[in-house]
Amino acid sequence: MTDKSDPQKEKVVRVLEAKKRDVGSLRIRLNSETMKEIGISEGEIVEIIGEGKKSSVAIARSAYPQDQDMGIIRLDSRVRENVGVDIDDEARIRKAKTKMAKSIVLKPHDKKIKSNVRFESFVKRKLLTYPVTKGDLIWISIGIRRELIFEVTSLNPENTICIIKNRTLLHIESEEKKFPDEKIRYELSNEETISYLKKKIVLLNYLNETGPLKDDISVLKEKINLLNERLDYAMKKIEELMLKISAFEGKKEGSNEQ
Repeated sequence: MTDKSDPQKEKVVRVLEAKKRDVGSLRIRLNSETMKEIGISEGEIVEIIGEGKKSSVAIARSAYPQDQDMGIIRLDSRVRENVGVDIDDEARIRKAKTKMAKSIVLKPHDKKIKSNVRFESFVKRKLLTYPVTKGDLIWISIGIRRELIFEVTSLNPENTICIIKNRTLLHIESEEKKFPDEKIRYELSNEETISYLKKKIVLLNYLNETGPLKDDISVLKEKINLLNERLDYAMKKIEELMLKISAFEGKKEGSNEQ
């Protein structure tokens, strides 16, 4: 018997504009027959692939009554931009295979933002359970009719659809103070220090996911969480770990040159 939930079952559909109530909600409207064909239920994540093989995701919702007999999907302009399709284009859809995001890096898309650990925590709370792919644009509401747009520039695991969870390490790129010789300066604020270290961890996760510094990285994450309460003790340990990281990155660069 064929597995009805096979995530590789695909269907080609025509893209129409979303209704007003669905704008900004990351929804894909599709009829019950299409849901059955690709093995999904309402509320599950659908991968949408454009003609240029660019893909993104949306949450499945039942089609409106007038659309039930039509082989179409409805997407708002934001999802269409992420997929790279226009109204009346064709797209392929299938049930998404997802993994938990270990780390994600966001880049402000339309304005400069001075990020810090509190702001990153705010953005992360907004994105909990949110599905993303690398290259997606994400809109974050910060008040009535006010939004910030971010681009997903890095994602771990790579080349997959990821769900942001509490354990996901999130970093927002911004103009930050540099640390000469990769050393921590005590005159920097706690938030600047934490933001810098989180960025280093995200980058290091890609270089050394299972390598010899894995345990050191885990300890470093714990020290960051304790930084506000035990700053003096944590700073000494973090400095020691940063020296190890700096040495490791130097070796990595040397091996790449060879």
